[in-house]
Amino acid sequence: DDNACHTSATSDQPLLAAGFTYNFWDRESGYYTSSDYYGEKEILAIGSVGQFQQGVTGTVPGSTGDFSAFSIDALMQKKVFGGDVLTLEGAYYVYDTDDLVTPGLVQGESYFILASYMFDHKIGIGKFQPVVRYQNFDKDFAPDAEEWSAGTNYIIKGHDARLSAIYSEFKEDGSDTVEKFTAGVQLQ
Repeated sequence: DDNACHTSATSDQPLLAAGFTYNFWDRESGYYTSSDYYGEKEILAIGSVGQFQQGVTGTVPGSTGDFSAFSIDALMQKKVFGGDVLTLEGAYYVYDTDDLVTPGLVQGESYFILASYMFDHKIGIGKFQPVVRYQNFDKDFAPDAEEWSAGTNYIIKGHDARLSAIYSEFKEDGSDTVEKFTAGVQLQ
């Protein structure tokens, strides 16, 4: 029986996606944008993205639904006090599976907020950028989750060379809080 192995709906319909970003201050060139310009640009941007795919949700044969997602986000990055860089970022997301539980897809609402501050004064070969972030996911068919993160980046050469040290606490309803410390190196 083909339906006995059926774990989720499938569809030959395309995933349709559209997005836009409007920059009030400096332009962000190209299709891919960056969430940090390390003071090279002053950014005030608002963007939105939408997605839709027909017939991809559900696990019961003959009962399928559509997937849709929507997000809106904002980014502000500005030089302050002569050369320090203040960054504020936030986003809100909505995911809809037509109220059908589907492996790999989640229905609910989510948001995050982030603030960072890069000091203009070099210490050694780089600049320190303390950062704090909060994320929340209100899931319809699974435990809600939230995460706080705080730490610092050490910016040596923008995205090409940086170090990170971040402490975070993750909490999912019904579970204990998970604490972790992450140290990272980014080289391009």
